[in-house]
Amino acid sequence: MFPRIISFITFLLVMITTFCTAQNLNFAPTNSTGQIINHTYYSLSYVEEHEQAEWVFYELTKQDILGTTKRVDSYRPDPKVSTGSSERFDFKGSGYDRGHLAPAGDMKRSFEAMSESFFYSNMSPQLASFNQGIWNQLEIRVRNWVKQKNHMYIATGPIFIGNIEKIGFNKVTVPGFYYKALLTLVEDKYQCIAFILPNQLGTSELSQYAVSIDDLETLTNIDFWSTLPDSIENQIESEVIIDDWFSKKELQKNKVIETPPLSTENRPLHTLNTLEAQKYIDEEVTVCGCIVSTNYIERASATYLNLDRKYPNHYFTLTIWGDKRKNFNGKPEENYFGKKVCVHGKIKLIKGIPSINLNSESDLNMLD
Repeated sequence: MFPRIISFITFLLVMITTFCTAQNLNFAPTNSTGQIINHTYYSLSYVEEHEQAEWVFYELTKQDILGTTKRVDSYRPDPKVSTGSSERFDFKGSGYDRGHLAPAGDMKRSFEAMSESFFYSNMSPQLASFNQGIWNQLEIRVRNWVKQKNHMYIATGPIFIGNIEKIGFNKVTVPGFYYKALLTLVEDKYQCIAFILPNQLGTSELSQYAVSIDDLETLTNIDFWSTLPDSIENQIESEVIIDDWFSKKELQKNKVIETPPLSTENRPLHTLNTLEAQKYIDEEVTVCGCIVSTNYIERASATYLNLDRKYPNHYFTLTIWGDKRKNFNGKPEENYFGKKVCVHGKIKLIKGIPSINLNSESDLNMLD
């Protein structure tokens, strides 16, 4: 009798584990362009064009965070990538860190989990100041949230906009931006948030990098949390309830100046908002947004008008170079603050941020 009971209990445990794993994968991102690979403790979509994952997805619990497995730097190619993943020599001497997408600090639950996190399919080239700075801060903060909320679904990866360069024999893309998307259930209420960070030294508090899931989807063409009921998904993905994630004290100290990208209801036809425009580098388009921060950099002899989110997390910039300031009345950095505008021109990247150059006041079409 005893052996039968033990066998039955073992069967139940296996079934429960299998069910939970299937449920986890149901929350994985969709609209992928890469090869889907399922490891034991995370899944990913590997994009051969960029030699890295466009997303890595995994579940994290409070119990996982309390694991005691020590870090072992076992970097190696991912044998499951059919086209071959990036390798050690792609990063060696490049000047970039092998930045984890699913961090080793989230994989302390077992030796296998820790080991899997060192596949090169889980690596992306990151500037050291970014990887060891604001990116590490966000990873630590996510673990603290998991301790508070007990459970989290996490999707993370690069955003291939404003890419810096390609490195190594395999031509690994150095992305311009990275993201994390988080989903949790607290007292029968879903909470979600996303973060978009440029691959550079972070100079602001984490709350200032927060965006809605809808904004993130616009930039990545990836669908997050699509298996939620539409009524829930549409609501939670369209907004950022920042109070669910940051204390009032933090938010008062680090107030975010931003305005949502203009919708089709409040901008002219055949124009783009600041998120849509990021996909049209080197093309002539008309972009509309709200100037929420401005600054004049004397050493660069340039005035920057930042749209929808303030520097350094702005989506889009209007740039006035020094020799063109004479074509403007007064100080543009003061005159245009808070104005909704549309501008036509060719989009160029300035330090990874899409920008249109302004030559005179006539280039600005005021919406209000």
